[in-house]
Amino acid sequence: MRRTARYKSGAPHVSSAHARQRVAARCRHVAPRILHGALRQEAYNRDPPLPAGRNQRDLTVDQSSVIVGQGRVGRLLAELGERKGYDDIIVRRGDPIPADHPGPIYVCTRNDDLSAVLAQCPEEKKQDLVLMQDGMLEPFRQRHGLYENTQAMLWLAVVRAGGKPIDGINAESPEGLTGVTGKWSGALAQRLGTGNLVCLEQMERDYRRNSLEKTIWISAFMLVSRAARRAQHYV
Repeated sequence: MRRTARYKSGAPHVSSAHARQRVAARCRHVAPRILHGALRQEAYNRDPPLPAGRNQRDLTVDQSSVIVGQGRVGRLLAELGERKGYDDIIVRRGDPIPADHPGPIYVCTRNDDLSAVLAQCPEEKKQDLVLMQDGMLEPFRQRHGLYENTQAMLWLAVVRAGGKPIDGINAESPEGLTGVTGKWSGALAQRLGTGNLVCLEQMERDYRRNSLEKTIWISAFMLVSRAARRAQHYV
C-alpha cells in the first residue's frame, strides 16, 4: 500500500500543480467579492455621506440663467424666469454659449444634440451645465469627463410650448418625482417651484435610482404603446 508523503508537521504532501489549482479556484471565488468591495469604495469616494442635516453639496439660488433650446421645457423655464424678473439668455441649438455668464446653463435639447451643445460650451463653463434629458447619461458624461455638472430628471408633462405644465405627482408618490442633483440643484428647484412644480434635491445615489426608474418607465410605456397600435391595426 502506497503511503502519502508527509511534511514534518504531519500535513499530507500536495504537489505544486495541485496547489496552483487550489489557488486558482480560490481566486475565482474571492475575486468577485474583492471587485464588489472596490466598486462600493469607489462609490463611497465619489459620493461620501454628508454630516447629519446636510442633503446637498452646494446651496444655490435661482438667478438669471442661460437656456439652451426653445422647445417646451426651454420655454417653460424661460417663462418661470420672467415671472421672477430674471433676464435669461436664450441660446439656440448650435450657437455658442457665453463664457462670462455666472449662472447655470439649462440644456433643454434632445439627447442626440448633447454633443453639439457641448462643443459650443467653453471649458470653464461645463461644470455649470444642467442636463435636463431623460435616460441614463452616465456613458456620455464619462466619455466627456462631465463629473461636476448638474442633472435633472423631469417627471412632468408640457403638452405644447407655452402650455401649463402638469406635475408627475400621484397617489403613490405624493412627495413628488422630479429630482435634481449637482451644483445648481437649489436654483432649479426654486425655479420650478415658481410654477408650483415639485423638484426634489437629491444626492447622486438617489438620483441614479430615479433616473433608472424613469428609463424603465419610458421603455415599458413605449413598448406597450407600440403593441397597442399593432393590436388596433389587426382589429
